[in-house]
Amino acid sequence: MDHDHISKIIALIRYANAMEKLSQGLREDLNRLEKEIHEMIERRWTHIMIHHGATEDGRAFDWQATRRYQMSWRIDGVSVTKADYDRRLAIKDGKRFEPPWRDIGYHFGNEKVNDRYEIIVGRNLDEEGAHCVGMNDRAIGFCFAGNFDLAPPPGEQWEIGIRFVRSLLKLLDIPIGSVVGHRDYAQKTCPGKLFDMDLFRRDLGRII
Repeated sequence: MDHDHISKIIALIRYANAMEKLSQGLREDLNRLEKEIHEMIERRWTHIMIHHGATEDGRAFDWQATRRYQMSWRIDGVSVTKADYDRRLAIKDGKRFEPPWRDIGYHFGNEKVNDRYEIIVGRNLDEEGAHCVGMNDRAIGFCFAGNFDLAPPPGEQWEIGIRFVRSLLKLLDIPIGSVVGHRDYAQKTCPGKLFDMDLFRRDLGRII
């Protein structure tokens, strides 16, 4: 994907972030932009997978903290230095050894920035994700920042997520039924016990 394509993806995100302020004319511009991007991207994505930002110990990391973690050397889920990783790997002091990923595993995220929820870019759409074993080559990874085992997503965060995922569905001809939770493909609660995937899919189908 060249810089022109990437700039158009970024433009789509900016539109989504300001959707509540768009005039009818700008909404029509968004529709034209979606059509243009659709013609550029090879159709390979069949699903959109929803995640939340809770870690294994129940904490909620923000986007940049998640990126730093996933791009670090890790032993049993804990970031370590390269020297410590090499030393402990040599003596098998640990159960799970993970080298750094090239980027965060998700394609997009949704996080509060300066008191307002924003769509954040992760991996490009021409790259496989690293968010669910067996689905990384077919599912776009979308992560809501927060731990929704403890509380449901805030309304503002939910709505901007709905708007952006709906745009992706239109852009890539993915049916609403193919918007899934991480828990549908793994022994996890992700995107959280209190994240209602049925309601999320119904809201995606709302007439606007």
